[in-house]
Amino acid sequence: MENLDDILKNGLSDFDREYLKELENRDESEEDKLFFNLFAILKSKIILADKLSIIMKNTMDKCDDEIISNSSDDFSIKLTESISSYSNITKDINDIVMLIYKVTDDINYFWKDCSIEVYQNNYNLIKTKYLQKYDNANEIDFLLYEYQYFLDEENIETNTAHSEVRSNDYMSLLNYRKFLNYDNKQFFSLLNKKKMDFLETEIDKLGYSIKIKGKGDKQKITLINTPSILEPDLQLKDLPNFNVQQRYELFRRLGFDKIIDTLDTSQMSKYKIMGIILNLSPDNTKKLYNRSYKELTDKDIEVIEEYLEKQAVKLKK
Repeated sequence: MENLDDILKNGLSDFDREYLKELENRDESEEDKLFFNLFAILKSKIILADKLSIIMKNTMDKCDDEIISNSSDDFSIKLTESISSYSNITKDINDIVMLIYKVTDDINYFWKDCSIEVYQNNYNLIKTKYLQKYDNANEIDFLLYEYQYFLDEENIETNTAHSEVRSNDYMSLLNYRKFLNYDNKQFFSLLNKKKMDFLETEIDKLGYSIKIKGKGDKQKITLINTPSILEPDLQLKDLPNFNVQQRYELFRRLGFDKIIDTLDTSQMSKYKIMGIILNLSPDNTKKLYNRSYKELTDKDIEVIEEYLEKQAVKLKK
């Protein structure tokens, strides 16, 4: 095992350097390369911080207060240097993580702690990948999966849905959160909360709300049915008084004429069926179908368009 002198003098071991070299030789897109360059620096800093932490702990475990106080100046200097180095490295780690956040926000690069905007930009793709991977799942299953994932802020497990979107999310390999200072922990905690708020909104659209049970890392979520707001009863007077041509135009735009055309029956029978639906005589239905009835006016079409727009309905003309 390396000692304190080796770490302070040489930094990365041959194994660590070889690991980073292998990553550097991967074939990546330009955006991946930009992300990777920052990741590689962060990775090296975390390796050093972890090793310094282990050596300092082992050193302190072997020494009691009396031995430390009576130790040589050389030992005290080395210990002070290691503490100072560890402090500087953790500061570098914090700076790099925040730089990664800013850069990935600018290039819309997805990773676990990306901005809420980047997450929302990739949300539909994440959902699609999840539903493709688990063909027996539905949208609410996906939302619960995502919410639970963000609920555990210290979760370093791989999110399979995220991996389908970004298979080489190197940051998921690093437990960088343990090195974050108080301000940065708070920053990412609030960011996590924004993503959970967004997911709650999507859950609410499906008629459910979230209830969290338990504390700490044992928190679990359950769904509660949200009672729908009762809409007032619609009355006949609430419907527009469309004329014959306007009613048939809606009928046609909805594609009902094509459906009736596929029926295995006589043409006269088809006119009768359309007449029943439109409350018209078969003869008038025939004229409408053959375009021999009085044509729609521009005003008639305008009224139809206004009503459809008001109802947020988009139909082919």
